[in-house]
Amino acid sequence: AGRWEVTLQVADSFGGKDHVRHTINVIHSYQAAVRHTSAWQKRRRKADLNQDRFLPGEAFLLTATADSHATGVNVLSPFKIGKPVVRLKQKAGKWQAVLDNPNFIHLKEGAYTFTFVFRFDDGQTRKVKKTIKIGGYLDLQIHLTQ
Repeated sequence: AGRWEVTLQVADSFGGKDHVRHTINVIHSYQAAVRHTSAWQKRRRKADLNQDRFLPGEAFLLTATADSHATGVNVLSPFKIGKPVVRLKQKAGKWQAVLDNPNFIHLKEGAYTFTFVFRFDDGQTRKVKKTIKIGGYLDLQIHLTQ
């Protein structure tokens, strides 16, 4: 990834020569997602809940993948409670962290956007926005299923 300058030189059998230089921008590869934690995923399956929404009180699994030039990934939380910035930790080629706070039980129904900020060893940064929906309510069945 980064900016690369390439030169092509040619010569013919009559002694003619020429060259051309060109700069190529190679982009970084990166992806981000907000998922259900494994504990919440199990509870959701047992309660037969819709997988595309998060419930108030639920924790968020923040995940990212990036090319080998990534030096860090931070996530800006859309919530006014809890950590405003979450630093993802790298493990086995993936970046991840769990964002959880007991006060998430008070989150209002609606759409919330997380901003993932990728840092690369060439000084570039890239942002990815991921929007999730919070809806429904914490049901006694969720707390009873383990």
